[in-house]
Formats: sequence, C-alpha cells, structure tokens
Amino acid sequence: FENNYQPETGFVNAVDKYPSTTMWDTASYLGGLVAAYELGIIEKNEFDIRMVTILKTFNKMDFFRNELPNKAYNTKTAQKVNYANQPGEIGFSALDLGRLLIWLKIIKERYPEHSNGIDNFVIRWNFCNVLDKEGTMYGAVLSADNKVMYVQEGRLGYEEYAAKGFQLWGFNTDKASRPEPYSEIPIFDIDIPYD
Repeated sequence: FENNYQPETGFVNAVDKYPSTTMWDTASYLGGLVAAYELGIIEKNEFDIRMVTILKTFNKMDFFRNELPNKAYNTKTAQKVNYANQPGEIGFSALDLGRLLIWLKIIKERYPEHSNGIDNFVIRWNFCNVLDKEGTMYGAVLSADNKVMYVQEGRLGYEEYAAKGFQLWGFNTDKASRPEPYSEIPIFDIDIPYD
C-alpha cells in the first residue's frame, strides 16, 4: 500500500517492486484505500488525493481496442502491457472488471464527491462484447494471429461475484449470476459443488 504506490498514476504494484497491475488488483487497492480511511489509518486528505490521482489516470488511460480496460497496465506509466509488463494489449477480463465495478460503486455511494470522476470513467466503457442479452459474461483474448476472441469467462463463485458488479451498474447478468452449471463431489457425506 505504501511501498508500491505510484504517485504519478495513483496505481499500486500488484507485486512488490514490480510495476504492473490488473483491474482485479486495482480493485483490491481501492478496497484497501477505503478500509485504510474508514479505519482511521489515513486522513481524508490522503484518501482524496489518492482517489483524484487514480481517477485522473482512469479517465485518460487507453483501453483494449477502445472497448474496455486492458488486462494489465504498467503502474508507473499507465500504459497497456502484456503479462511480462512489456507494451501491448492482451484483452480484457470480465471477472476483473466486475470486481472493479463493485468497488467503484461502493466509493461512488460512500463518497459522492468522487462520483463524477467514477461516472466519467465507466461511461467510456463499451459493454457490447462483455455481456450478451442472456447475461453471460465474456472476456477478450488475442489469438496467435492477433485476432480478438470473446470467450465465456467465469468459474463457480468468481463468476457470480463479478456479475454482481455489473448488476450494481444496471446490467442484466441472469446467466452469469446462476451457480449452474456445476458438478458435486461428496466430502464426508456432504455434496460440495465444483466446476
């Protein structure tokens, strides 16, 4: 939270001393920022400075194919990167974005002074390929020949959790919100779901 904060962008390294992050990790940071303020670890001024900085970055960063935030960004430059932290784009993750939407909604509701910055960020998103009309979530990946493929994304638990983020912003996630399909395995005579 302190050692890996990048004051130029407001991002935080997902791993110690490695300047890269995903939107899942960025959502974790936003949750940590809210907790640090609400627990009295940081003052409101620091909370606001950090929020304004990251919202400024959110509102100027490039998206994957002009659709949605890329899967990874360099925390120092806010540039799209691949998993080796080299410049480029690799797709987007519906799961990561759903988690980010949850924390953006929490901050928007608790701290309305930051709602304009949050709304300006989310309104830039093109939701056309991340959700279908049945409420299934899709991530984007690049094929070997650099073509975009939209693939159903989600696992038992993660999918329903991420779907909640899209629901909070008014989207239909009927299919993604259902735990099915899953299988069960008996453990000590209790059927435990898995996928």
